[in-house]
Amino acid sequence: MNLIMSPETHTALGRLFAQAHDLIAAGDARSALALAQQAWTLAPGNADCSNLLGTCAIAMGDGPAAERCWRQALMQNPQAIEARMNLARYCKETERADEAETLLQQVLALAPENAAALILLGHLQSARKAHQAAHSYRRALTIDPSLAEAWANLALELEKQANWSEAEVHHRRALALAPGSATIHANLGNLLARLHRHGEAEEQYRLALALNPGSSVAHSNLGVLHADLGRSAEAEQSLRAALRCDPKYQLARYNLAMLLLGMGHFEEGWALYEARHHPDISTVDAPMPALPGKQWQGEPLPGKRLLIWPEQGYGDMIQFCRYLSWLRHQGAASIDLVCRKAQVSLFKTLEGVDRVVALDAAESILDWQDYWTLPMSLPLHHGTRLDNIPAQLPYLHAQVDRRARWQARMATGQGKKVGLIWRGNGHHSNDARRSLQGFSTLQPLLANEGMRFFSLQMDHGEKLPEQVVDLAPDIGDFADSAAIIAQLDLLITVDTGVAHLAGALGKPCWVMLPSYRTDWRWLREREDSPWYPGVMRLYRQGMQDDWQAVVERIAHDLRGQ
Repeated sequence: MNLIMSPETHTALGRLFAQAHDLIAAGDARSALALAQQAWTLAPGNADCSNLLGTCAIAMGDGPAAERCWRQALMQNPQAIEARMNLARYCKETERADEAETLLQQVLALAPENAAALILLGHLQSARKAHQAAHSYRRALTIDPSLAEAWANLALELEKQANWSEAEVHHRRALALAPGSATIHANLGNLLARLHRHGEAEEQYRLALALNPGSSVAHSNLGVLHADLGRSAEAEQSLRAALRCDPKYQLARYNLAMLLLGMGHFEEGWALYEARHHPDISTVDAPMPALPGKQWQGEPLPGKRLLIWPEQGYGDMIQFCRYLSWLRHQGAASIDLVCRKAQVSLFKTLEGVDRVVALDAAESILDWQDYWTLPMSLPLHHGTRLDNIPAQLPYLHAQVDRRARWQARMATGQGKKVGLIWRGNGHHSNDARRSLQGFSTLQPLLANEGMRFFSLQMDHGEKLPEQVVDLAPDIGDFADSAAIIAQLDLLITVDTGVAHLAGALGKPCWVMLPSYRTDWRWLREREDSPWYPGVMRLYRQGMQDDWQAVVERIAHDLRGQ
């Protein structure tokens, strides 16, 4: 417990504490430390003095010293709530979440009405215990409904639960309490953008930037909104502004990379795209794999053994496995490709690969290589531009035995064979915009005489017309899909891995593309793809969600086949 002190000492300490805190707020932690040391000489066993010394230390950037002071304060007075709160904050910042949560629960046992502790507890719970985080924020608001931070954080938790309407209400409550908060304006903008209320979202981003012109986050989010709406020049301006505000803001680098790649500005785009695995980006793609050995950064390859590690989706692997033959021509002694099990048989037909190993069996080969690399880093090291994409087709092939297996099922009847796929990966963030509602949208295609239609759509759960032969239930892996596509005259599909497969096989493929968030690899406005020259035709939506017009154009062109 704190020692009993005279009224004079108590008054002197109060004055020193107030002056020290004012100096810390003004950015003069060193002068504040001198006052804290004076306070310590007046009351060396006082927990508040130890707490103040810790506050000065953390303001001067000395975290370990601050922690020692706060722990000393708790030894002097186990009920020192401010010291316990400070220590909890420091444990949170140093990624000791469990210890921080324990300290906060102790604070709340001593002071159940401590709203600041509940808000900090909610921060900790947010990443691991979302529902508990929302409960902590609600408890804080019952104590003090004027806490804008608690309303704002509760709104973010509700977004995680897809409770969009209540989240919006709480964002707006937070703004009513803190209209000058650029962060809350930007967060509301993010929600409105997710709800496709683009004009309102842009207004919120611009309000955030008016309040804080140096907000790299708001600049980046505005850039993403413009990119989603096809306003590329404005998007680039905003994303470059974000990086001027904070050159180390990795999400802005990633967002600018995606924009530039979609614009065909590959040389800068590939370099920026390396940000995709940065640990600061928690919601994009995947973390950098923890592999033994050295990541290849373009070093000479003669005599070297190279491992290719998978990343992103099936289609990405198909599109970028083309670079393995180039790696072989650079002199690599051996190339091992790791992939998902469903693609092992397919990739065994790839030129330049020595071994193809399923991801769940890759551990046995990890110590054998000199370097490892990721498929989507290869264009950077290749120096890929629009005019030198390695696009010699085909670079994948259907296996003879698989072709024979499917030939009998596809040989009956007369006319050109057309494959159909109308949905992509349901887990894709833009699936609602890039997939059709159902097969009925493609019904006009069936009016074309002299055509035989085959469904390659997996897990569709629909009753298909008699004119359509459903092959999907018996497709086991991508080698089966390759064998089917090899016998088609044309594949018509939304943007899926199978579109890339058709292109890699050198088979004609017509791809239906959404107007909203068109993937960067299809570039802008083009009706062809330089990645698959001569075989790929792109059908883009003119208006958002208008698939009918796209299908009508395809039906018209199909009649000319």
